[in-house]
Amino acid sequence: MTQYNHALSLAFEVISNDEEGEDITIPMLKAALQKRVENIDSGGDLEWEQACLPPWDTYEMEAKAPDGEVPATTWAVWAWQAYRDKQLVERTEDK
Repeated sequence: MTQYNHALSLAFEVISNDEEGEDITIPMLKAALQKRVENIDSGGDLEWEQACLPPWDTYEMEAKAPDGEVPATTWAVWAWQAYRDKQLVERTEDK
């Protein structure tokens, strides 16, 4: 069965004291995102649809090989996520 991977965005706001947002920390991000999710939840399913849909990117997923090997595109996504996470950690450690 063909499956599709959809990229979605969820906008939320963070209040900081720096014009460029250089003082935004991981705890600030987590608290702001949690608050946004709670606000969306209080509005029901329609609020979720309006906040997240439509997807901004979609790709057809590769089927997993019979031997269990992970497709190369999956490794590429994991590598990008690791790079992104490393950048976030380094940014917060510089503060």
